[in-house]
Amino acid sequence: TTMEKRKGKGKKFKRSKNKSLKTEEELRVDMIAALIVKVKLSDLEINEKYEEFMETYPKGKISKEEFISKAKSIVGEKGCFPPESLFRVFDEDHNGSMDFSEYMLATNCANLTSKEDKLAWIFNVFDEDAGGFIDAEEVEKIVVSLFKMAGTEVEQEVLYACVKNIQEAVDVDGDGE
Repeated sequence: TTMEKRKGKGKKFKRSKNKSLKTEEELRVDMIAALIVKVKLSDLEINEKYEEFMETYPKGKISKEEFISKAKSIVGEKGCFPPESLFRVFDEDHNGSMDFSEYMLATNCANLTSKEDKLAWIFNVFDEDAGGFIDAEEVEKIVVSLFKMAGTEVEQEVLYACVKNIQEAVDVDGDGE
C-alpha cells in the first residue's frame, strides 16, 4: 500500500537547539548550571554575584575599561594573567564588552597559584559543555586563546600544527577527546 511505501520516509522533527527559543530565565538557569561546574561556586554564590553584576551593569555587559579596572582591584599585581589578556580572550565577539558568564570565567583565575590550578582553570574554561573532556574544537579554541593572550597572530598552518601536536600528546587512546 501507499502507506507502507511511505513508512520511514516522513519528516522527522528534532528538538531545536536554537537558544533563542529558550526564555530568559531558562538561559539564566543553563548559564548558572555551567558556571557551577566551571568556577566551583555554589548556586547561591553565583546568583549573588549575578545580582551584583546586574545592579552594577544594568545592560548585562561590562566594558573593557571597566573590566580592566575591576580586575586590577580584585587581583592587584598577583594575578596569574594580565587583565588585558583575559579580556582579549573572553571578548569572543570582539564587541568591547563581556557578559556575566564571560566575566565570571575571566575573573575566576584571580587566586590561582600553582601550575595545576592554572591548568585546571584553563581546562574548565574551555570544556564548554562541562563534559569532562576537551574535544578537537575546544583544543583549537585553547590554542587560539593562548596566542590572543600573548597578543600574537599566527597563520592557520601554525595553529593547525599546534593543535595536532597537543592532540597527539594528550589523546592517548585516539578517541578525539
